[in-house]
Amino acid sequence: ASQALDAAVAVELMHNFTLVHDDIIDRADARRGRPTVHQRWDSATALLVGDVLLGTAYERLMMSRGGTHRDLARVFTRGLLEVCDGQALDVAFERRTDVSVQEYSGMIEKKTGFLIATATELGGLIGSGTDHQVAALRGFGLRLGRAFQIQDDLLDVLADPRDFGKTVGGDILEGKRTFLLLTAAERATGNDRGII
Repeated sequence: ASQALDAAVAVELMHNFTLVHDDIIDRADARRGRPTVHQRWDSATALLVGDVLLGTAYERLMMSRGGTHRDLARVFTRGLLEVCDGQALDVAFERRTDVSVQEYSGMIEKKTGFLIATATELGGLIGSGTDHQVAALRGFGLRLGRAFQIQDDLLDVLADPRDFGKTVGGDILEGKRTFLLLTAAERATGNDRGII
């Protein structure tokens, strides 16, 4: 377990990088009940904080004592690029009215699934897993990330604001396409479909 600590820290730093930048994109005022970085300071500071978090993440990743640094960097970089692509799709979907549940599922696999898959795959590499084991860990991470994002979408509508730490219904107000909204749109008929 101690061999994977530096890679785990790297993934957490990458995750925080994505959250800082995501909050800027979403114009979010709070995260976990506290002001976001750009809200507390400004967007320029938040962008720089995110950049430093990402650079520090790579530094920590290269301190890992298991697996080869080349393989770790390949998996980490692919995860980062997929997460960023997922975020770009999320933003693009806000401007579209024809997003399908299938497209949404692909977006959350990138945005959230690849973050968790990066962690599980790195763990497999550091633990000297076979190709089959590492692939199974990657698949598990992708599915767990998808499930997490759907749960987060539901919490956005149903959670107690004191427990949730951010504005309940914020995704709807921002025009985000979520599993709940897209499923309702696919199942609705008549007037209800037009409203959704």
